[in-house]
Amino acid sequence: MTEDLRIIKTIRDIQIGFIELLQTKSFDKITVNDICKTSLVGRSTFYHHYTDKYDLLEQIIQEQVDIFDQLLFNRMQEIDQDRLLIELYDGLNKDTRVIITLLKIPLEKGSLKSFYLKSLKKYFSKIAPQLNLKVPDDFLGDFYANSALTSIIWSLKNGHQDEIAEFMNDLVRKLIR
Repeated sequence: MTEDLRIIKTIRDIQIGFIELLQTKSFDKITVNDICKTSLVGRSTFYHHYTDKYDLLEQIIQEQVDIFDQLLFNRMQEIDQDRLLIELYDGLNKDTRVIITLLKIPLEKGSLKSFYLKSLKKYFSKIAPQLNLKVPDDFLGDFYANSALTSIIWSLKNGHQDEIAEFMNDLVRKLIR
């Protein structure tokens, strides 16, 4: 079943307007009225699709988490392939503005950063048993997840995906050997 094109466009416009607002205002200061004005939709239209601004934020974050998890799943099929890491970076690149904006929102729980770190740790735990290092696996998981997220954010902001992918894969290869 395909969704009505008007609904798809409305949701897109609301999300784009919300991300635009987050460029200039903190999440706490944004109102549903602000979102509606920026998105050129009525309040009833907004409430037809979202409960409140928190629901909107959660849905956008969940969309990004789903994309990230799929890209990460593909990448982890062959952990040392530079090409797969570049595909992960390229897959995220189309949503750079959204991702960078969402990563800046300080939430106690459910932040994009916390979801990304959790996913990275989960996938790293699958290769951790191959490592014969004398440090706790939890430390390695945290180290890998934070390093990987730093490289992703840096490459989204600055480019150089190929060089960053090669560098990160070299690190992983050195750990596995």
